[in-house]
Amino acid sequence: MDQRRDLLWQTAIGFVGFFAFLALAQAVINVFSPNPAVWPGILAGLLVLATWLLVRRWRSLRRGGAGARPPHAR
Repeated sequence: MDQRRDLLWQTAIGFVGFFAFLALAQAVINVFSPNPAVWPGILAGLLVLATWLLVRRWRSLRRGGAGARPPHAR
């Protein structure tokens, strides 16, 4: 994987991971509220899942897994 694609993957992981962290904090705060809602937990779960999937795909591409372009195919 070339450096540009690697940085794009890292940026996407950081962006989604940051909002996953915020959603997780909001979900924990929501648990202690007098009238908790379900949607903060669902949103946090979906964002954590998206972060996990992005990291797995990124690591697979860095190892040269399926879908990785060879260095000469630009």
